[in-house]
Amino acid sequence: MWLFRIKQYFRKLCARTLCTKDTYTPLLNDHYNKNTTYYIINGNTSHIYNTEELYKIYTTSRQDPFTREPIRSHEIVNVRIK
Repeated sequence: MWLFRIKQYFRKLCARTLCTKDTYTPLLNDHYNKNTTYYIINGNTSHIYNTEELYKIYTTSRQDPFTREPIRSHEIVNVRIK
């Protein structure tokens, strides 16, 4: 269990930072928070999802909700509001 947490922390530490003008996540309309992990799907940097949204996508359709493409990959990112 501790190894998983170390890997997750390291991925978050090395994640690239994305700047966005939006203050809400796309699906649940939650405010972005610096302490939460965010993801992009298939390299699409215009839509940034939180963990709950990514879980909801994976359990329902396994498609990107905006482009309708199958999910090939997801990546951890840091979010900074402009």
